[in-house]
Amino acid sequence: MDNTYRPRALTIGIALLTLISLVNIASVFIPAEEEGPPAVVIWGGVVLGLLGLGAAVGLWQRRRRALPLAGVVLVLGILTAAPGIPFAPNVGLRLAALIGVIVGVANLVLLLRPASRDALGT
Repeated sequence: MDNTYRPRALTIGIALLTLISLVNIASVFIPAEEEGPPAVVIWGGVVLGLLGLGAAVGLWQRRRRALPLAGVVLVLGILTAAPGIPFAPNVGLRLAALIGVIVGVANLVLLLRPASRDALGT
């Protein structure tokens, strides 16, 4: 196997992690409403977005230590989005929270597949 080989699941997982991270970072620029998420959640999302981008770069470079970082970022993202499903003040925010949880879980599954882990040497 050559040194640049990445399974499709790993490549898609890296792309999703990058997309999730960019959305988390961009969320700080969305005008806040009275009904929006608390500032702690928004700024926590920005921090998770920056860490997620670092993990995505590490995964692309096939660094072993990037997989646990990506896992922690995704799990924390899921845990911060999950309360928004039943408790968000409007349907749009509930839907956004649901999509965030589903995409986060799908991303974890892609990154933890045996082929992805083998490509990273873990």
